Amino acid sequence: MEGVFFNVDNGYLEGIVTGMRNELLTSNNYLNLQQCDNLEDLKLQLSTTASYGSIINTALANITKLSSKDISNVIQEKFYKEFKYLLNNSNEGLTKQFLDYVRYSYMIDNVILIINGTIHERDTNELLQKCHPLGIFDTLPTLSVATDLETLYNLVIVDTPLAPFFIKIFGENSVDASKTLTDLDMEIVKNKVYKEYLEQFRAWISSSFSNSDPTKENMLEFLDFEADKRTINIMLSSIEYPDIINLELKKSVIPEMGKLYPIGYQQLLSTAELDYEGIKQTVESTVYEYKGIFEENDDKTLEDYFSQIEMDYCKDFFTQQFTLTTFYAWIKCKEQEIKNIIWIAECIQQDQRDKIAKYVSIL
Repeated sequence: MEGVFFNVDNGYLEGIVTGMRNELLTSNNYLNLQQCDNLEDLKLQLSTTASYGSIINTALANITKLSSKDISNVIQEKFYKEFKYLLNNSNEGLTKQFLDYVRYSYMIDNVILIINGTIHERDTNELLQKCHPLGIFDTLPTLSVATDLETLYNLVIVDTPLAPFFIKIFGENSVDASKTLTDLDMEIVKNKVYKEYLEQFRAWISSSFSNSDPTKENMLEFLDFEADKRTINIMLSSIEYPDIINLELKKSVIPEMGKLYPIGYQQLLSTAELDYEGIKQTVESTVYEYKGIFEENDDKTLEDYFSQIEMDYCKDFFTQQFTLTTFYAWIKCKEQEIKNIIWIAECIQQDQRDKIAKYVSIL
């Protein structure tokens, strides 16, 4: 019965997402991109694909000396328009709220980018050009006047949907809200805000969808994985900066959720003396699917392993119907596709062909 109601509200958009999923670049497309001698060849190859054929030549027609940044701007803009189409055509209920929650992560990233740039006295217009289009909001340019958390919150954040994720920071002592911000402060703020974001997104999913709705089960799995990624990265960073990322700070920035939670979470935060092998053993013994992710080599980094696990989730969830998870899976696949294209373009531009195949397979 839920499938019937899903079709009433989201059947059209699900069809659109299925169509866009079918336009994702194939392994043959990637092989063709790798064979390109220069960026003009890359543009030509992209113009033959279902996803980029209609826009790539037009958008880049007047550029005489093509750069990887030009290509990046075009494919990012296309992704933005596709996402906005979904958002603008979604119903005013759960679907719109769901897509809004997805968008909040881009807004958070843009806030951190602008503040970090302001700390280093970078030009505001230059910073805005580097912002992800999905994370642009009206008061974002005014962030350049904020050099402390109080100003940041009261002048900019308070009237945005990000307010619930920032408000808790003011009740904690790890960052003085009135002092001038530093790079370290912003890294702490970023991790605290993402902790709040993931926990609140998870709570919203849990309360908004029934246990029989596949959206609930699938999205909780996705979000728990996102939390685990942050947990593992924070723990590894604490080895390099033990005096800064102490046990108290780790407890304040690591999400209280994930497949590592609660057993692995408790073990990881049981002592300040945990080394690399201790983190590895705890993670791999707690979650079976994480076995092997620490085996870094010249071909694969930890982030590559994470990305591949994420793409495996997407493949699985694309096989299901009547769930908003297919929307999320498409967004994640599109993000990875953009990273892959930019990686290949950068390798061509910098003549680093020995690294050109080191992208993450999607489908």
